[in-house]
Amino acid sequence: MTATIQETPTQIGRSYPRRDAHEKLRGQAQFVGDIVVPRMLHGKALRSPLAHARIVSIDTSAAEKIPGVVCVLTGADLTDIDPYYGHAIKDRPIVAIDKVRFHGEQVAAVAAETPAAAAAGVEAIEVEYEELPAIPNVRKAVAPGAPLVTEVDAKQGLFHGLGELAPRDGNVCYRYRIDRGELEAVFARADVVVEGEYEFPAVYQYAMETHTVIAHYEGDEISLWATCQHPFLVRAEIADLFGVPVANVRIQVPYLGGGFGSKSYTKMEPLTVALARKAGRPVRIQNRVSESMVTTRRHNMWCRMRTAATAEGRLLARDVECLFDTGAYADNGPRVVATGGDAAPGPYRWAAYRVDAACVYTNLAPAGSYRAFGATHLQWIGESQVDEVARRAGLDPLEVRRENLCTPGEEVRAGGKPLDADLIGDVEKVAAAVGWKQAAPRRPWPLRRSACRRRPSRVERRVPPGGGRPRRRPRQHHGDGAGAAHGVRADRRRGDRRRTGSRDGARRGYALLAVRPLDRCEPLDNHRRAGRAASRGRHPHAARRDRSTLGHRPD
Repeated sequence: MTATIQETPTQIGRSYPRRDAHEKLRGQAQFVGDIVVPRMLHGKALRSPLAHARIVSIDTSAAEKIPGVVCVLTGADLTDIDPYYGHAIKDRPIVAIDKVRFHGEQVAAVAAETPAAAAAGVEAIEVEYEELPAIPNVRKAVAPGAPLVTEVDAKQGLFHGLGELAPRDGNVCYRYRIDRGELEAVFARADVVVEGEYEFPAVYQYAMETHTVIAHYEGDEISLWATCQHPFLVRAEIADLFGVPVANVRIQVPYLGGGFGSKSYTKMEPLTVALARKAGRPVRIQNRVSESMVTTRRHNMWCRMRTAATAEGRLLARDVECLFDTGAYADNGPRVVATGGDAAPGPYRWAAYRVDAACVYTNLAPAGSYRAFGATHLQWIGESQVDEVARRAGLDPLEVRRENLCTPGEEVRAGGKPLDADLIGDVEKVAAAVGWKQAAPRRPWPLRRSACRRRPSRVERRVPPGGGRPRRRPRQHHGDGAGAAHGVRADRRRGDRRRTGSRDGARRGYALLAVRPLDRCEPLDNHRRAGRAASRGRHPHAARRDRSTLGHRPD
């Protein structure tokens, strides 16, 4: 008897047209901003100009008299429900109640017949604030005696998913700790110890489509058209927030114009539903880019890490303390912190490790998900320290990883699932692909001597000879947005850029990285751009230093 083995069909190596290509290429694809619902009103939010303040009074009488304005929503309209939401921690009100906690927080909202009338209504609302001291960064937030960003009692959200919520610890809303072995004893016998402090910046997940929501509240039924990445989660939160059965909430997500985490979980939906509920008609709220930038962002972070190894490159121990800036409200912060804390040791064999990661409130815009959240925060630091261990031990960084990476079947974390990936094989494939062992190719043209004979930039003039920090630090930023954000780069065109910013970046909480000193000139790959820059007297070449120390100075 002959058995026939049928090959499993595969799609690998085959090219198929995208299902959405036809509509998108012809401009026929509909996004939430393209949808018009009968009798739909246009909504707009009034946002706080202060980072931290007590709301003394809100006067909406002038706004309500503007032609075309249908209603104005404030915190006083939400007394019949529990107005706080959050999938991890219920700490964020639909609109600010009693206090504002970040620049750009929603204080009130207007529904009107036209966008112009809605904007005029927002301008007519009069709010009296009593400004309070702002906490602009995580170090000040965890300092002894620091004022609380929020006094709201922490309540576990519907999708917390990280075990029992521990009591609040000052401005720390969540803490993740893991440890293994006798850490200090292992460090005591190490030949090489790499230690440094690092800062990881906040950025906005810029999508072509801003946050847009249409809501219709009729009876006890809610209909939503929303730019969200988690429709079922948003549906459950809306039902819980407004006290209706989940079956009574219908949410539709048409084409999504990008998200990258910025549209994860619940964002503008509660405000739009609450405004539609008061108006008695469908309402659409569409953020401007500046409004989306204070709706969510990536967490900025401060970290202190030290790594111990032998002179032969054997990794021994790692000690990590990190503070994640989740802004005024938790959003997805607890999960980001748990993921980052778990990633901190890296996939290596350790005799001991200790990680203490905290999710910290500040008076900055709330932070949430961003591509590979948490993992990128700690892995770039950890891998930089592995490179530095190799440099100090005089070893090949690839060989250090080959000798220390976990292999299939080993535990990556104590008590966790065994590894089912070939990390060493993956690293070797990458090394082969980039030509790790090959000599660097020569440049297609020689570096002109005259290119290095130039007047140093302002950044370079502040860098002492031989490296070190700039002599004069760039201007500081405060939680209330005071001061201008100076975008400083190592070069205007190419090379490592360790400090970027915009004039209003401070008030939105975008942390900045340190500048690395320059010591070597490299030519640009773009002849034409280099020629134009040189003709204007600008330096067309980038300069870089040792890649093994990203963001800190070795001992």
